Amino acid sequence: HTFTGGVWPPKGIEVLDPFPLPLYNTIILLLSGTTVTWAHHSLIHGDRKGLINGLVLTVGLGMLFTMVHAYEYIHAPFGFKDSIYGATFF
Repeated sequence: HTFTGGVWPPKGIEVLDPFPLPLYNTIILLLSGTTVTWAHHSLIHGDRKGLINGLVLTVGLGMLFTMVHAYEYIHAPFGFKDSIYGATFF
């Protein structure tokens, strides 16, 4: 399917509520950016414990983000190939 009109989202697409999972996943993604920045600064300042803690949290948040995103993809009423909306969302 292609996007041929001026309507967004395209007709027939059931959109997801942006607040439960997409919002949580955005927060997880932003937190992982914070923890990797913490790890980077710890590395620069020779703080081995801060580096390890920052990296462990970053990896954990990355795994959580991936699991939530996979859950979201599996349960979404649309997929990558269904429309431009699905491809844009994911």
